[in-house]
Amino acid sequence: MLCRCMSSVRHANFNQAVILSLLMLMMTQVGFVEQFNPLISEEETQLPDETSVFNTGAGGGITLSPASTTVTLTNNTAMNPITFQYLSGSGMQNGVPVGLLLGGGEYQKMEHTIDSNDKHHLISYNGRVSTGLYYTTNSGGSWTTTIIDSGASYLGYESDIEVDSNNNPHVVYEAGSSVGVNYTYLSNGVWSTPTTIDSQAKNSPKLVIDSNDKMHVVSIQRLTSNGVGNYTSNVGGSWVSESFYTGGNNKYPLTADIALNSSGNVTIAYITTHGNPSSTPAKSLEIYEKNGSTWSNEQIEYSQSLSYSKVELQIDQNDVRHVYYYSGNVVQVRNDASGAWSSNLYTLTTGGYGDMK
Repeated sequence: MLCRCMSSVRHANFNQAVILSLLMLMMTQVGFVEQFNPLISEEETQLPDETSVFNTGAGGGITLSPASTTVTLTNNTAMNPITFQYLSGSGMQNGVPVGLLLGGGEYQKMEHTIDSNDKHHLISYNGRVSTGLYYTTNSGGSWTTTIIDSGASYLGYESDIEVDSNNNPHVVYEAGSSVGVNYTYLSNGVWSTPTTIDSQAKNSPKLVIDSNDKMHVVSIQRLTSNGVGNYTSNVGGSWVSESFYTGGNNKYPLTADIALNSSGNVTIAYITTHGNPSSTPAKSLEIYEKNGSTWSNEQIEYSQSLSYSKVELQIDQNDVRHVYYYSGNVVQVRNDASGAWSSNLYTLTTGGYGDMK
């Protein structure tokens, strides 16, 4: 009798172990399961309520999120199916990271803005096939992605997005070396036919929208000897371009950004090399400002260690100008709150490329 009881206990434990092993096997095909409750009772085991996400350990923050956080397993009883949500990448929903985009290089060179309803608008470049501009938003409640334009090689490689007073997104983007800078906007769920607004300065467009919903764009001839920097706007009703910088002395435009002060005056931050980039020449960061029909400029930094990868410009409600860039592999954040440009205000010694917006 004692032998039969011990055999029954071993048989129950064996069945229970098999069920648990199969469950864990299903959940760990990609990696490992975290926070699984190893405690086993005589008849059942239960996942704790707080275990709501399983990390598969497959890189890129991939997780499995169960539809139910309470699962009961009973010997000799088929378990109810569990639905798992597969997440990749990152985003935020109610303060919790959520996956937005999943792909093999389709979502690169991303730009982002938030409208007055705290909805997100993003554009990105399809680096996997070297063409294609995508728009991603949660303005309708759930996240959706649509393609805006594609075709020419490197179409959409650099771009920018802003929203107007009606929360409609406006986009400028590189449309290919044989085209120039294109502009399009979304209204009533339909993207407008792209318009080429500058066929000379074809690269690195940046956009700002004024209080009258007029567009102001800066673009450059990137890495072109004696290239130009252009300012393009539709303030007068039609698109008009003018050069705020005309290249000379073997200078190569690198990158730029644009902002408006409280009077609507245009300010541009602009980085250029002083010599062929392949020879690691000195570079300069300059601020250009438009007053009426006149452009003025001042040099903020001139050094060989100045990075050409990024520059950002913001103007606050007090018309203080703030510039963000890299120099000597260190983040630089400076402003002219005192009337003169400050030294670097960034106090950390680490950090990658970021965003001031």
